[in-house]
Amino acid sequence: MLNRVQLIGNIGQNPELVPTASGDPFAVLSVATSKKWRDKRGEPQQSTQWHSVTIFHPATREFVMKYLEKGMQVLVEAELNYYTTEKNGETLYHTSIVVRSGDHCVRILGSKPKGQEHNDGHHNGHHNGHNDAPEAQQNPAG
Repeated sequence: MLNRVQLIGNIGQNPELVPTASGDPFAVLSVATSKKWRDKRGEPQQSTQWHSVTIFHPATREFVMKYLEKGMQVLVEAELNYYTTEKNGETLYHTSIVVRSGDHCVRILGSKPKGQEHNDGHHNGHHNGHNDAPEAQQNPAG
């Protein structure tokens, strides 16, 4: 079976590191995707969707916290996760994009924001938990 999501969008705020009781924190990204079209009258329209991305994979989490910031365009390959929480006796339903393993990745697309001209050591800003050899970055199964 396959549970795979691919998003290309812009980061809405700097990544957040969330501590856990087990001591293994996770990172959270807010990614916006937009689509544009023209309505029946020919007027331009736009719709933006916000996606919560949770990064549990340790190496990818470190990459995200070190190199990503608000405004950057990214590619996220991960899995879709649904969960519920309770608040004031009401069940709340949530959807999240989850990076759990090295088979998932977060990649920086386009240019970096001003002030980030250094080499990030992850070959075009791509990190999927494998070693940093370019061949491994391009072929996650290898």
